[in-house]
Amino acid sequence: MAAPKKLQTDYIKNICYYQQHQKPPVPPTPVPATKWYEDPFIADPVNGGCHKDEIVMIHEINGKTYGECMPTLYGDNSDCPKPPGMEKLWLSAYDVLMDKRTDSYACTVECSDSYNHACPKGGVCMNAPDVVRNDRVKNVCLYEQPAPAVARVQQLRQNINNFQANFHYEDPFWSSHVAYCTGSQEKPMQYDGLDEYWACMPKTFGRENKCYQDYPAGTTATPMPIFMDDVTDPKETIIRCALVCSGAATGICGPRAECMILPGLAQAQVGVCMYKKK
Repeated sequence: MAAPKKLQTDYIKNICYYQQHQKPPVPPTPVPATKWYEDPFIADPVNGGCHKDEIVMIHEINGKTYGECMPTLYGDNSDCPKPPGMEKLWLSAYDVLMDKRTDSYACTVECSDSYNHACPKGGVCMNAPDVVRNDRVKNVCLYEQPAPAVARVQQLRQNINNFQANFHYEDPFWSSHVAYCTGSQEKPMQYDGLDEYWACMPKTFGRENKCYQDYPAGTTATPMPIFMDDVTDPKETIIRCALVCSGAATGICGPRAECMILPGLAQAQVGVCMYKKK
């Protein structure tokens, strides 16, 4: 190439250049699908399970079982939900005719043009089976069914989670060092002055602010709407229930729980079942 003027002489007119090497682009990290297009074998390792607005589609490919969760469409103006990582992974979602008689459609994740044929975490980009193939769908993201031993472990974990979710007011540290609750409409809460103690407190229901009565085994404390939650929604105070074990009601707390007298109500000796952080 032509030499810069400051380097040119009677003998130097052109010089050799070397192009600077560019760092290779960092590949995007696949994200797991949670709301749509999730792995059906997480909910049910044997038969597959999806959210209520999705259908489970099972494919047998080369002696292996694959599955996908396909969001259903309602009406002519429905659009397919965006797949996770659509912008970073360059994924697409297209509708597929599922039943000509009812003119019903469902959505699948198309990965022909995705980055290195990437899919949501755990998924594999494969040739689209005939049942979902059309002019726009050539390759789709599928999830392989786990081996039987892995499936049994996943099912056991799911059963444990379901068992723990069968009641409210559970130990927020039963499976983690971070406070976490599994009951419906329930969140881990704490009182000022009791920084090391937490309790799972469900939101009241009904006009009369009723409390769930499904507390852990061995508990005789009374669920009462006693906690005012102004953190979850700054615009509205949410009334939550706690297990009252002293003062307004008396009873025994469940395993590992302690009856803690509330600092603001110490004179009335009002106590609530709380769990100390592990």
